[in-house]
Amino acid sequence: VAEQCGVEPKDCVVFEDTDHGLKAALNAGMKCVVAPSEYALEHDFTGASLCLKDFETPDFLTLKKVSALFD
Repeated sequence: VAEQCGVEPKDCVVFEDTDHGLKAALNAGMKCVVAPSEYALEHDFTGASLCLKDFETPDFLTLKKVSALFD
């Protein structure tokens, strides 16, 4: 999808809730923000750019951390 949009993978951030999604994002050369789903709490999220408790209520600090991934 990044290629279709003319965006470099390194300039993308993926939001995922499982280790499989994280691995796919990393293999594509993209940054990945993870918030483990209930069934994925024990998964290995090594390599995630940022780990969150959930995606339900992003606050200013969370959005600032995501933005900082591109500094």
